[in-house]
Amino acid sequence: MEGNTCSSPRRRRRRRPVRVLAAMPLAAPLVTLAGPRLGAQTTGWEQSVQISANAWYGAARARVVATELGVSRTDSAVTVRSDFHLGYADDRDPNGPRRVTARAVRASLGLDYRPFDRYSPFGFGSIESSLQQRIARRYNVGLGTKLTLHRKDRDDLSVSLALLEERTRALAHPDSADPVTRRTRWSLRFRSRRQITPSVFVSHVTFYQPAVRGLADRYTVEATTAVEAALTSVLSVTGTLRHRYDSEARGRGAASNTDGQFLLGVRARF
Repeated sequence: MEGNTCSSPRRRRRRRPVRVLAAMPLAAPLVTLAGPRLGAQTTGWEQSVQISANAWYGAARARVVATELGVSRTDSAVTVRSDFHLGYADDRDPNGPRRVTARAVRASLGLDYRPFDRYSPFGFGSIESSLQQRIARRYNVGLGTKLTLHRKDRDDLSVSLALLEERTRALAHPDSADPVTRRTRWSLRFRSRRQITPSVFVSHVTFYQPAVRGLADRYTVEATTAVEAALTSVLSVTGTLRHRYDSEARGRGAASNTDGQFLLGVRARF
């Protein structure tokens, strides 16, 4: 959704779990550049379903659930892919009812022309909403080109640059100056995927999307790091760290410009 060392780092990880989680988006590109090259580049149809969750208990009683559906079709001429993501979170203090703290829905459609070439043009579109970032509806459509720096079997390393048009309608809020904003943005993407062992796959993708007018103060950053360990030919367990920053979220009434989560789940591929 991109070198192992000996036993001493394992002990440090137990003492400092927060630092380890915070470093995952930065460490993933380095992890994916090492290890054996195993697996196979897939063509044809692929469908996947992923269900992930996380929870707090005791003094804080919060829970997070996410579902992802993906369908893609790849051959030497074109890749067509569609994705759907649904996320939900709520919490409850010991003396009160549960309240919804996050709810996000996103659907996207993309097309890559000649995906196995070194340079590959692409187009995409998406629609999303986010309660925690105060987005009622956000539409994106854009065109760009991908440069593949490395590819072998399931491993690849690529960067891409696109130009997109964005329209955002904010959720009603008394401090929101304009409920509808339009932005023309650059979209720079870095993606790295690596088959570490026959059963372990790691991926990382980062998007940086500054407005063409307002590069310094109107931008979004989204980083996703995922580890997938196969249990069978169909099922695998996953760990996903997502970090999203929208510099204009507070202006729409959000509590923070940052939206992040760490989830554990199960994925099925068909």
